[in-house]
Amino acid sequence: MKRLYTKPEWIEFREEVFEADGFKCRECGRSRDSGAILQVHHLEYKQGVPPWAYAYSSCKTLCKACHAAAHGLIPPITGWTFLFEEDLGGLEGECDSCQTELRYLFYIGHPDWGTMCVGTDCCDRLTGSSLASDSRKRATRLENFIHSPRWKWKNGFLRIRQKRMTFKIEPVRSEYSIWLAGCRSKKLYPSLPTAQTVIFEKIESGECEAFVRKKLAAE
Repeated sequence: MKRLYTKPEWIEFREEVFEADGFKCRECGRSRDSGAILQVHHLEYKQGVPPWAYAYSSCKTLCKACHAAAHGLIPPITGWTFLFEEDLGGLEGECDSCQTELRYLFYIGHPDWGTMCVGTDCCDRLTGSSLASDSRKRATRLENFIHSPRWKWKNGFLRIRQKRMTFKIEPVRSEYSIWLAGCRSKKLYPSLPTAQTVIFEKIESGECEAFVRKKLAAE
């Protein structure tokens, strides 16, 4: 079988397929000029038919990595979807794609490959998105908000001013309530970090600004 791929008929057909696809991998877009090794992937095989006797529509140009992925030899580089993330609290995990030690795991799924846990960069690359990096940036903003030195205790309240609004957290026995624009939250929260996280999330979503505008309009 290998000898077939050294015949002039195959070499000529292979170059014709490459030309039809613009000498680029149809999955990742890499080209010979960028260092990719291009190969022809047959979408179907027929017994007794030599590899150069197929219709162009039954073949496509892939780089070596995408070709291996198409045959299930390595994980595919496209078609993954984000599932969920996990914080291990330390470098206790490992990326299934690049074997980097990880604290933050991102679980991704593929219909033909199953589930993998990967790091931020691999998650973004395989899902073709910025979901993982956006999540890590948001987590960093939240951590910085919770530990901001601008939080000050005054008259029994923990206070901070953010986006021209003053937020207060009031201890209520073993729980905490949130104050904004003279209004106290109906819900009580079990810890200070939980109350701070709620404030952060509502600032991020724009709910706090909308609440203050509505209250001012009603006065």
